[in-house]
Amino acid sequence: MSRKEVFDYLDDQEKEDLAEWTEELKNAQSTKAVKLYSSKIKELLGTIEQRMISSGEEAATVSF
Repeated sequence: MSRKEVFDYLDDQEKEDLAEWTEELKNAQSTKAVKLYSSKIKELLGTIEQRMISSGEEAATVSF
């Protein structure tokens, strides 16, 4: 599954959030910040997985 197909499962706000959280994670300078943003991204990946399952798609395994 391509990145574009995965993004199809996100609404506009979630896409903005993911972009922001990814940038914050790249620039994180503390363990607390890394944990916060990686947790938010993991939660969003779980949401994507559930949407894929609900739509009958086979959910891709995502390691983070």
